[in-house]
Amino acid sequence: MACKAAIATDEYHGWECEITGGACMFLHPDSKACAEKYGEGPDANGEEKTISQIIEEVSEDICDNYCKYRDTADEDNLCERTRNGENCPLDRLH
Repeated sequence: MACKAAIATDEYHGWECEITGGACMFLHPDSKACAEKYGEGPDANGEEKTISQIIEEVSEDICDNYCKYRDTADEDNLCERTRNGENCPLDRLH
């Protein structure tokens, strides 16, 4: 558990991230955890996510976990609203 991008500082909680320029997101810098959770850091796979990919991931998360229509999904994962020919409210994000 260490990170090459962590810089010791007397600000924040003792660690600054040279990638974001802010505080390290972890109390104890952890490059692998940062790569898994945020897709950043020395252990990230090098593939930058596009804004469209991030919006798609967020939309899927909202759809799967927060949308009021999520409990109406059928075996094709279509909710009641889309089955009835209406647009998904999340489509406005794309």
